[in-house]
Amino acid sequence: MCYLFNLLLASCLIAFSGLAQTKKPSPKPKKPASVLDLSILSEKEVARIWLQAVKKGQINQSVAAANRLLKERSPQPAPEIYRTLFEKAKTTSKFLDMGFNQYDYQSWYHAYFFHSMARRIISGKKSDDAKVRAIYQATDRRISSQSDPGDTSVLWPYRIWLFRQGLCDRQAWVVGELAYQAGFEYGIVYFRKPEDLNVSPHTICEVRNANRQAWTLDPMMNVYLPETGIPRLASQQYLVEQYWPDRPDFWPCLSRAAYWLACFPQDYCARNQMLYDVLKPLLGKDCPRFGADPNSRKRQYEQLAPDARRAGLPIGLWHYPILLLAVQSKYKIPLPSPTDRDYNKVIP
Repeated sequence: MCYLFNLLLASCLIAFSGLAQTKKPSPKPKKPASVLDLSILSEKEVARIWLQAVKKGQINQSVAAANRLLKERSPQPAPEIYRTLFEKAKTTSKFLDMGFNQYDYQSWYHAYFFHSMARRIISGKKSDDAKVRAIYQATDRRISSQSDPGDTSVLWPYRIWLFRQGLCDRQAWVVGELAYQAGFEYGIVYFRKPEDLNVSPHTICEVRNANRQAWTLDPMMNVYLPETGIPRLASQQYLVEQYWPDRPDFWPCLSRAAYWLACFPQDYCARNQMLYDVLKPLLGKDCPRFGADPNSRKRQYEQLAPDARRAGLPIGLWHYPILLLAVQSKYKIPLPSPTDRDYNKVIP
């Protein structure tokens, strides 16, 4: 049974109430990496420097460029609902009010990585169905359906891709991130047992385009369903039996399915929302997607999936990425880097 993203991992957070509250002892302070003087450059030039710094793993330079781009802009305080969500996930809501930092760089790099991959995967594909199919096939080829690798890394989608293995929930997150960077919207979908909605035997991904067209993707079980969204499956159990014939335990679960929008913790921060709004017109198609306000993203998905509301299927903000950041900060797990193994082998 596939329980969502190691609930045991989440339980270890109960005693953790802060983000990076203790400093790792260091015998010698590291000399900060030098950064370019950005004061005399145009915003467009600074935007390009930001992108190159993210690509090359230059954390200090990318943060300096982000600060320069928001120099005369002041982020608004985070909504109370976001603070509550962070506190419920045993993570300090102070993260929402920090200046740009190494964890912001991590979200930028994740976005850049998947944006670059998605562009390569869908290159030459004309229709949305051809694009989604190519993304599904790339994920299916890349990631084997094995248990998580025995590694100390926190398994963000980037790490899942590099390790080439993961069960249903991890594959759903990866295929969704690729689709998101290709311009689609997606939801993580929990199958839920009607007798106990806290138990999920399986996780898949639903993708939607701007025309409300839906795809259901389950790379682990080799299920690709164009023109089929979760509400249709939820209302027609014979389809669930048809596409998952060997898993009768799945059959009643889609009628009580739940959507979760996989917003990164950094997306809740006004600084990243504002940064993206500045970068997008400057970088155009080269700008990776990040920093979408989670509440706005939720409202957008509700508009793209009105059939989900009619079917009584809830759509919520996923708490798991917030838990994951707290674990990473607590145990000081390294950030992603362009020097990571397999970086140049992103497409099988």
